Amino acid sequence: MANYSPGAIALHNRQSMKLLSSLLHKHQQKRSLILACCNDVRWHGAIIRKLRAHCTLPLQTIQLPHSTRSLYGELHSQGMTHPTNGALMVLGLDAIAALNRVLLAFELEYQTYPDTPPVPLVLWVSDRVMGKISQFAPLLEQQAGDPIRFWAIASSTAPSKTSASSPLEACFAGEM
Repeated sequence: MANYSPGAIALHNRQSMKLLSSLLHKHQQKRSLILACCNDVRWHGAIIRKLRAHCTLPLQTIQLPHSTRSLYGELHSQGMTHPTNGALMVLGLDAIAALNRVLLAFELEYQTYPDTPPVPLVLWVSDRVMGKISQFAPLLEQQAGDPIRFWAIASSTAPSKTSASSPLEACFAGEM
């Protein structure tokens, strides 16, 4: 990403947030795959919190452990294979030790179980993970389409959960 002004970053992120919210509503109670990309993984959860404030749908999140071997296995073990509404947000792909293997398996599982989960599945990724998806799970990339990109303001600290003047607020300044 080039060095954009805070205003340009905020405008871009508001547009990305509106697009993601629109896709979640459009695909409600339908299986779909969405890729949401922000290179600073510390921002993924903060962006989801912001999305919750602007989206009327229930958003469930799952944080994948470093030791994940199967995305569907983790969804099943956490009881999230059959949510009835809303969307499922998957965090932690960047930290998975066996990411290549997990992506290969997920591509096969996604094709094998066409009704699971029956809601939009949003994978929160970085450019590094996007490259791995292109290499090891190209059918998933094709099915998901272009990722929805969010830009983080360069900062040495993660976005705050409570501060109204946090870098996160600066990333979304203005009306949603």
